[in-house]
Amino acid sequence: MEFMMLNLLEKIMDEVNCFSILWDEYYQNVMGNVLNRPLNSIPYFKILVNDSEDLLSPNYDTIKVVHEVKKNNCNLYVMFLANGEQIVRFLEFGDRYRTIDSRAKFILIKDRRMFSQKYNVLWKKLVNVLFIKQYKNSYRFELSTVPFPPPLKGPTIPYKINSWNNSFQKNQNLFQDKMSNLKGQTLKVVTFDHVPTTAVIVSNNRSKYDENNQQSYAGLEIEVLKALSNAMSFDFTIYEPLNANEEQWGRLQANGSFSGLLGEMSSGKADIALGNLYYTPYHLQVLDLSIPYNTECLTFLTPESLTDNSWHTLILPFQSSMWTTVIITLFLAGFIFYFFASYHRSIENKDFSSESSASTEFQLDQQNANKIITKLKIYFKPLRNYWKLKWKKFNRKKKFFKKYKAAYINKKWSFKSDFQYRLNHFFSSTETETVSRGLYIFEKIDSSILYTYGMFVIVSLPKVPSVWSIRMFTGWWWLYCILLSVAYKASMTAILASPAPRMTIDTLEQLAESKIGCGGWGDQAKKFFITSLDVASQKVGQKFEIIYDVDSAVERVASGDFAYYENIHFLHYLKVKHKDVNIINRYNNSENEKSIDKTKGKILHIMNNCVINMPVSVGLQKNSPLKPKIDSYLSRIVEAGLVIKWLNDAMFKIRIAEAESEKEQIKALMYLSKLYGAIVVLLAGYVLSVIALFVEIVIWYGIEKRSPNFDKYNMRSYYLEKKYKM
Repeated sequence: MEFMMLNLLEKIMDEVNCFSILWDEYYQNVMGNVLNRPLNSIPYFKILVNDSEDLLSPNYDTIKVVHEVKKNNCNLYVMFLANGEQIVRFLEFGDRYRTIDSRAKFILIKDRRMFSQKYNVLWKKLVNVLFIKQYKNSYRFELSTVPFPPPLKGPTIPYKINSWNNSFQKNQNLFQDKMSNLKGQTLKVVTFDHVPTTAVIVSNNRSKYDENNQQSYAGLEIEVLKALSNAMSFDFTIYEPLNANEEQWGRLQANGSFSGLLGEMSSGKADIALGNLYYTPYHLQVLDLSIPYNTECLTFLTPESLTDNSWHTLILPFQSSMWTTVIITLFLAGFIFYFFASYHRSIENKDFSSESSASTEFQLDQQNANKIITKLKIYFKPLRNYWKLKWKKFNRKKKFFKKYKAAYINKKWSFKSDFQYRLNHFFSSTETETVSRGLYIFEKIDSSILYTYGMFVIVSLPKVPSVWSIRMFTGWWWLYCILLSVAYKASMTAILASPAPRMTIDTLEQLAESKIGCGGWGDQAKKFFITSLDVASQKVGQKFEIIYDVDSAVERVASGDFAYYENIHFLHYLKVKHKDVNIINRYNNSENEKSIDKTKGKILHIMNNCVINMPVSVGLQKNSPLKPKIDSYLSRIVEAGLVIKWLNDAMFKIRIAEAESEKEQIKALMYLSKLYGAIVVLLAGYVLSVIALFVEIVIWYGIEKRSPNFDKYNMRSYYLEKKYKM
């Protein structure tokens, strides 16, 4: 045995950079001297094991040496123990805690107890293993290894690859590469529906990948799996874990096991896992991950709301500073008009003060006598006809003369006072208007501001003043009003023709400061935000909810009080699915689902900023021998650009549907809501008019009718007398 081991080590020593020897006292005495000969230039470690030591829980010294072996990247383990149970228990310890490189080479003493069915999972991971068996009463040795993958049921049966009798029978590589060509062996692949990596396609035809469930799969990782299958010559069957729609990746159970996809991998039921697995320590504790083939943007699906500013549409064309300037110029121009009118009126009053008198005597100008007489006849003709008619009625009712005598005398005197007032006003206004015409428009401050505002809204004056200072100012004010009104109309047209602006959450800081909640799948996402050093991320982590029902999460987002955390591709899928489920039916080539209207609620929006860009990998069993070859082929697939191509193919229909929905949303149509501002102004006018009417009624019944001079039979003379006294 010493010479056989010497030849064996010499044959493989070129491939070894460091190795360890685990033996008991018996094999130490048998081969101790022989192993020292060729090992002068190669570092190695020796571990002496007692026959009674349980290597499933080794002592401290053994564990310390094992860690040093792993630290020095030793790629050969020689284990010579008389008790085969100790060997497999030590290998189980290394597999469980990753203290042994399962992809290294192993030379073991063959023991039939090592091939029990309960150790099949172990031989599924340790494939570079060489068993040595010595025939009885002979110097002949048999070298064998385990098949890959081992049988699911029954014990593992090793097969012979070479023999030694003073020399090797065959000149071949003792540690053959079993992963390059799996010779059509079937691997189990676990997955679940998660676009774009994997999508379940339901059809009436049986699928060659899932004959029992009558369903097939498509997506980015399915294409990656097919490429690996062709390169490594293996077949595969795809299945979903129990309650895949709810469990998805899986949750940690009370007994320490996992459900869902991680549970299938940790129990050894599946060889490969497809499910958008992120390269994180959380996943690496349960399974192995290939090199990342892609990076994904993780962000939030948030509600999008339209800014409902229709009620103040009338003030949107100008900013607050512009409106302030317009109001100031309006009142300033009104006061300027009032000042000019008052100033010119005061000058005219001084000029005509010598000709006016408070008495009822009038001094008529000789030049205007003819005009005054003509106007006087026309002016008093209605009054003369009126009193003729009254006198006729009075004669008819002569028998009631005594009863209405007092009223008659009052009417007579009121007519006299009315006549005097009208005559005074006639001659004074006649003389004044010959000097300046139209000043009465701006003589009162309220009228001045009102007519100034009328010019602002392009309403002409009832009479243009004859005073040149007011005319000049009116011209420039008209020019200002035209320019201002044109600018206002143009801006208003643009606002009414444009779509309503939208309010979106596009940064993590905005989400942290908003009042809406947020959440995602699994507690690892919550831990990511809580343990972050970023203040905004910590705020998000404090209100982060763990939610396992994706549909209910999307409905909460649509209701406007939630944000859902996932990769950006899956969020695009959820956005389109919420908009129109028929798109999803076309994506799945399925006609079984009924069309569901899910367009109610807020418009869904995907946050522009990525929270983190996470690498994505293919999942493998812990210490899987497939990892080196899969990593090699994955790197070639990525370099060839196939991942980007397959991702675009998987998202093609979704992006088309999303683009169509975006076109529908940006249409600029006229709605009644856009005119709410005009309706508000109209209603305000109605309300103010009703209030003014109510005030007038109060004044009429509370003040006017209670006046001692009030005469309901002669209202005209009452108001003329009241105005004359004022």
